[in-house]
Amino acid sequence: MLRKTDFKKIKSKYSEDYVDGSMFQIIIKKDDLKKKVFVHSYHIPKELDSLSAWIYNTKMKLKLTETNKKLEFESAKELFPPPPPPPILQ
Repeated sequence: MLRKTDFKKIKSKYSEDYVDGSMFQIIIKKDDLKKKVFVHSYHIPKELDSLSAWIYNTKMKLKLTETNKKLEFESAKELFPPPPPPPILQ
């Protein structure tokens, strides 16, 4: 699935103006491409929907094991907008 998906054609943001629903972010690092894809929409490319479902289902089946492999983690702080500034008190 990862080999067949052309991530250069996938937009970096799929967002709709609603409060409820699921939201996720996928970070792709493949060859010379590094892209963050933010999703808060029901209207996304089929291959992106399939990839997110595969990641979710795989995660639910995983059993953790210890490893010495170097892992890279990205911060989720870019996923959410910063809070608004406090109101000005007079």
